[in-house]
Amino acid sequence: MAYDIMFKVKKQWQVKKLAKFKAVFFCLNSKYIHSSLAPWCLFSSCKNAFEEKLDLRVVEGTINEKSENVSERVILEKPDAVLMSCYIWNITKTLETAKEIKSVLPETKLFWAGLK
Repeated sequence: MAYDIMFKVKKQWQVKKLAKFKAVFFCLNSKYIHSSLAPWCLFSSCKNAFEEKLDLRVVEGTINEKSENVSERVILEKPDAVLMSCYIWNITKTLETAKEIKSVLPETKLFWAGLK
């Protein structure tokens, strides 16, 4: 799955040559002390493979935060793509956050992946 996303991001980069493609890896954790490894592993892999072509960030939150607060942190990054890590216990809040991001940044591409 990560390979498909990187391939899609790489294709986007070929189209967008003037600026770095900006992607945000996003995850809602159950608590800050229980951080998911998924966005960090994907971030590291993409950073190593596409460092000069991509501007990458990781944005984390918890399911206990207001979705407006979490989506604001993503929106402030003004990403070209948001890659969301989904689990059965965070999917509802993740979808709420995705709707808020899309309403403010309609051109931003959203990708979901996970165990759900």
